[in-house]
Amino acid sequence: MGSSVGPALAKQLIASLGASKVSVQGVDYTATIQSNALRGSEGGKVMAKLANDHLARCGSTKIAIAGYSQGAMVVHYAVKSGGLNPSVVSSAVVYGDPQNRESVGSLPASKTKVSSHHPTKAKHSFKQG
Repeated sequence: MGSSVGPALAKQLIASLGASKVSVQGVDYTATIQSNALRGSEGGKVMAKLANDHLARCGSTKIAIAGYSQGAMVVHYAVKSGGLNPSVVSSAVVYGDPQNRESVGSLPASKTKVSSHHPTKAKHSFKQG
């Protein structure tokens, strides 16, 4: 979620759950007007690969995915078409989502949070589960 939003969210997660319970991985992709038309396909493939690679090393890991604006489209793509099996995703959070009327793949609504707020202004409640 970029160099300002991602670290702030990671800090909140670590403060809520503890540093030994959280690992955060950013996803590098091109975020431009032109890439916006690709609806997250470039970053979605990368997100899915990173998550799948981590699961191959540590199968009991809970995978939570999040994205802001174009990053929200990356989340959608990772689950819908990028190869990330929805059954391994514990939760998905999307902020300022251009696809806010679309589901995140076949993830149940109970595992999805959609926020119209900027991630650093949204109120979060994280719990271990």
